[in-house]
Amino acid sequence: MRAPRVHAIERRLEASVVEKLVQDYEAGVPTPQLTKKYDIGKGTVLKLLRDHDVRVRRQGLSPPRSQRPSTCIRLAGHLRRLKRSSVMRTPSSGKHCW
Repeated sequence: MRAPRVHAIERRLEASVVEKLVQDYEAGVPTPQLTKKYDIGKGTVLKLLRDHDVRVRRQGLSPPRSQRPSTCIRLAGHLRRLKRSSVMRTPSSGKHCW
């Protein structure tokens, strides 16, 4: 049987490890790499940084969802299907509305 997991980060990581994490972050290591390296969650990394008065870098803005290539491709496919369907045809002539 495994020992119960200790959730308090202060008991799981030694002070020297936390200091190394802070140094890594200040040296420019991205948060996702820190989470993998130290096997802790992003929220925990950010909490440790805040507890050590480290100014957290702002995450860059991603383009709005409507401007992402995958969304544009998906929308184009929907439009092609609509264009071919009877929904987009005039009832009398059977021609496309647009």
